[in-house]
Amino acid sequence: MIKQALPSKQAKYKCRVWPKEVSHIKIYSRFGIYTGFEPNVDHIIEVLSYPPIKVVIDGEGAVIHAIEWVKTHQHCVKEVLYLSNFCSISFGPILEFINQLIELNARIEFDMGMIIGMRLVIVGSQEEILIDNPNTTFIPYFWRLNSRKIRIVDRHPPYLTEMFLGGFTLSDIDESSMIEQMIFELEEGKINWTRLRNCKKSEEELQHPIYGEINEYYKMDHVSRKVILFETHHDGKTLLVVDIEPYIAPDS
Repeated sequence: MIKQALPSKQAKYKCRVWPKEVSHIKIYSRFGIYTGFEPNVDHIIEVLSYPPIKVVIDGEGAVIHAIEWVKTHQHCVKEVLYLSNFCSISFGPILEFINQLIELNARIEFDMGMIIGMRLVIVGSQEEILIDNPNTTFIPYFWRLNSRKIRIVDRHPPYLTEMFLGGFTLSDIDESSMIEQMIFELEEGKINWTRLRNCKKSEEELQHPIYGEINEYYKMDHVSRKVILFETHHDGKTLLVVDIEPYIAPDS
């Protein structure tokens, strides 16, 4: 009946799945709304020729079910929407979930806008994560993300960037952290370098492999890591770039 009502080539529809002990799917189309439950969800997806699906996680209790569901259906999952409220949120399960999504080598949006005004877009495996306008609460958790590069869009006067500069120390970075570069995109304002702690301004010029000649930059040295920070303008955007050397175990 679904196949007759929704021709696969003509019909336009949206699908949402709530993975729980009893998962259910809701289909929105020009014909109306249809809801189905286990064990029919997989059959419905097959009939609809594996459409783009938004996976909805309703509370922390559904995270484990969502992880397994996304792993199984990653070929048709387009977006992950986490529903909760700020008072009850725990970043531990969320970080675990995000890191498992990264390992799936797929582009998945992790939308937490209903909680703290934050939208994470996971782009391609462990290469890069885009974090769009995150809340300052999330800053300490950056280093626990399993990615080599984090790009952060600071849409308002650069509160997040200034908080990072004012509080950043090498001790924040765990030895197991994969992060090699953080880029803050500033849509408004300039970088306030007076907030920067524990760094020294370098007197040498820097030839960066991506951004070219950098005349002014700051560096932070440690026995196991070196970090440089600089401001640059690239593709019409003002950027704070933080390059981080991989962890080098000190000689015993």
